[in-house]
Amino acid sequence: MNAKMTITIPVDDIPQEVSRLLENISEKLKIIVDRTSNLTYNQDHGLVVSEIDDIRKQLSLIDMNYEDCYSVLLGFIKYQTDSRINKLENKNTQETANE
Repeated sequence: MNAKMTITIPVDDIPQEVSRLLENISEKLKIIVDRTSNLTYNQDHGLVVSEIDDIRKQLSLIDMNYEDCYSVLLGFIKYQTDSRINKLENKNTQETANE
């Protein structure tokens, strides 16, 4: 069973946190590649089927991890864009008021 978890971090730490998550994904993928490389059809077919099923489940979890990173980064980009727009609007408002 899997569960979604919410954490609170400073906005400026988001890129580092996503990098950490991506490193974790990379390590998981390396393990899966090793496991896949060790599979041969000459092994016990039941063992191969079981291993393939487990690898597929792990890949599904990795996909969910990628989706989490994707969503967090989209939100971060939106935050940055909105922040820049607000700064420009405030600057324009102040310049107009000073005229």
